[in-house]
Amino acid sequence: MKTSRLGLLLIITLTLWSANALASVSGSCANCHTMHATDGSGAALAGGAKGSLTIGGCVGCHTGNNEEADGASAGAGGIPYVMDTAEPTYGPEFSGGALVASVQTLAGGSFWWVGKDAGADKTTGHNVTTDGLCDFDMDAPGRRDTDQSIFASGTPLTCAGTMGCHGDRTVSGDYASISGAHHGSDAGGIDGSSVAKSFRFLDGILGTEAPDWEYAASISNHNSYKAEARGEASAMADAGDTISSLCGQCHGDFHSGTNTVSDGSAWLRHPTDIVLPGGSTEYASYSAIYGETGVYNIIAPVGVASPVAATADVTLANSVVTCISCHRAHGSPYADLLRWDYANISAGSQIGGVDNNGCFACHTSKDG
Repeated sequence: MKTSRLGLLLIITLTLWSANALASVSGSCANCHTMHATDGSGAALAGGAKGSLTIGGCVGCHTGNNEEADGASAGAGGIPYVMDTAEPTYGPEFSGGALVASVQTLAGGSFWWVGKDAGADKTTGHNVTTDGLCDFDMDAPGRRDTDQSIFASGTPLTCAGTMGCHGDRTVSGDYASISGAHHGSDAGGIDGSSVAKSFRFLDGILGTEAPDWEYAASISNHNSYKAEARGEASAMADAGDTISSLCGQCHGDFHSGTNTVSDGSAWLRHPTDIVLPGGSTEYASYSAIYGETGVYNIIAPVGVASPVAATADVTLANSVVTCISCHRAHGSPYADLLRWDYANISAGSQIGGVDNNGCFACHTSKDG
């Protein structure tokens, strides 16, 4: 029996759909795309057409509050919001000796404090200019001309592409560099072989992902970050697949291993990709926050050389300091995108080592 053209088309369509059954994104196409740059009522889409027929672009699609119960928030397993519509409750952190755990920020924090229509504080977040998120430009602290040949002063930072963090960083433009990632499958795990199979669409970076982007982070609900676990301060062997190596592509002086790390036994800058010393050192007391058991502190997260599961605990033997042990990737309410208010971390205070807050999460004996 002959197969009609319509039947053949149906077979091909079902085959393609089946091949993408494990796609990262699910739900109505209309949630993200528009055919004719119009909204649901047929009126012209505010801001005009967007790349790849998307409704709001990177920023528009990821703007919202991570507490909504309508299925569109990270807490409900929907879209991760990295730009809030009002100042979000930040955390987890300790404030006045109490843990602020019921928060709206995800693992990367929020652009709210740095966004031009919100906080507009250039010290609190990455100055991403995609979709008009920020309207100022600044050099990356710790930048070296050799870090990234295309990066130069005055070149706007974007969400993805050659001037961004996400997507294929050899491809120019947010949409082109991230193309296919949202609908790609990560079946088989995060191995860095494609943007879709890289940690949080950071091309080539490894790790394991909390399915809700650390909404309501806890010791059983967190990302697991790939780290190099260098044994010597001067060694800089790096396969380019760690979260810190990505940061180092623009902030090279903060991740290099030659003449900028230590002078004898004294550190010249804070180490990254270094295993926390164990034994009888102060770092051996790094542990979960008060009230939880285990070795992982969601206020000052560590990386591991071999991430195995998003909820996997770590041990002191494999706890590695990374850039994001202290910083948020998108932004925070504090200067330098820090996870805590560095200016108010004070030895002997209520928010010190007893609560494992801030610097004292690792430097436990420094709290006196």
